[in-house]
Amino acid sequence: MHDSRGVAKPRDLFSGALVLGLGLCLIFLAATGLVFRYVQPGFRPWVGAAGALLTALGVWTFSSIAEDRTAGPFPRVGTALLLPILLVALVLPGALQFASTGPSKLVPDQPHPALTSSVNEMTLLELYERYFFDDPALLDGHTIRTAGMLHRGDNGWEVRRFRIICCAADASEYAVPITGTVPHAQEGKWVEVIGTTSTQPELTLTIRSITSIREPARPYL
Repeated sequence: MHDSRGVAKPRDLFSGALVLGLGLCLIFLAATGLVFRYVQPGFRPWVGAAGALLTALGVWTFSSIAEDRTAGPFPRVGTALLLPILLVALVLPGALQFASTGPSKLVPDQPHPALTSSVNEMTLLELYERYFFDDPALLDGHTIRTAGMLHRGDNGWEVRRFRIICCAADASEYAVPITGTVPHAQEGKWVEVIGTTSTQPELTLTIRSITSIREPARPYL
């Protein structure tokens, strides 16, 4: 919307910049893979498509202003779009951190293969499922390699990770206590742990080695 002299009002410019900025933020998140911090990988194309649509809408808004056409009034509530833009531009929130919430128990989709006498690669989700839904005794004494974030629980250090079904809003956590020396322990630090399992009195991993790693590109299970 313009004044009588054909000069764009600040509100018109602000609305165009806001929509364009949000669109570019979504495209950036989808293109770099940072969107995996907030949603499951299957939503990446939709986030990118939404970003492209908003970007096109922002460009159209500026085009309307340049050609002295009205782009229509921009509702004041639309200024709430400024919040995600500022979060991405100034903070770029990371993967979820842990609080003392209860664990999730979801029945596994299919049986797990037998463990070997060598190092067994598995996620915390698989380790958790084997303990709760298979025979826990089958885990005893086996060597496991897994990865997650360090968390200081009530009884010591744990390695934890979130699982999301849709997005970060429905996240549930999987945690396994670890025993032994935890060098340079730091809350929220990503580590790879190789340890020996014990199921009595609860599932624990006795550390054989622990290594700092970078946050995975897909931090959620």
